[in-house]
Amino acid sequence: MRIRLAAVASDGGRGGRPGLQRECDRADGHPEPALGAHLETLRVGYRHHGVYVGGGVVVHYSGFLRSGRTGIVEETTLAGFAVGRPIRVVEHQEPGYSAQEVIDRARSRVGERQYRVFDNNCEHFCNWCITGFSHSLQAQRPAARLIQALCNLLDLRARVGAMLARLAATLNAGPPTALLAGSAERFGRAR
Repeated sequence: MRIRLAAVASDGGRGGRPGLQRECDRADGHPEPALGAHLETLRVGYRHHGVYVGGGVVVHYSGFLRSGRTGIVEETTLAGFAVGRPIRVVEHQEPGYSAQEVIDRARSRVGERQYRVFDNNCEHFCNWCITGFSHSLQAQRPAARLIQALCNLLDLRARVGAMLARLAATLNAGPPTALLAGSAERFGRAR
């Protein structure tokens, strides 16, 4: 399998500097990104991000697992990260850390399970590793904001439903006088 690397600007545009398209330079046919490089590959509906830590290994936030559980920061191979698609190197104009510090920061979060698509995704993770600032351009796009609003609405609906269910259970617990007596005891007031 041949993995093609191309450079893109960290602002999400395709205006990476000319001449940064790289072909493989290793005997085994795989390209070798720079240590600490911010890698990106297209997936269905989004761009996936990871940090190259050397030896053909990428640290990335895996997102949601097939089981429906929240993903994990993990190490994977370049091929596993690429899943058959081209990989691009995202260029950062002012990285905040050296390559070794970027690698150390990425590895310091291996095992973390705090993935949230809108405020702690794979792009947030990579930008934090490289610049110290957690941000994601794709999570800021209008479509992402619309999806966030819908998620918030569904969450609110679920919360209101749960509150109404608790209220109904409380009201079905007995006559109102029993409810009042229980309330007085809970608040430390005797009748």
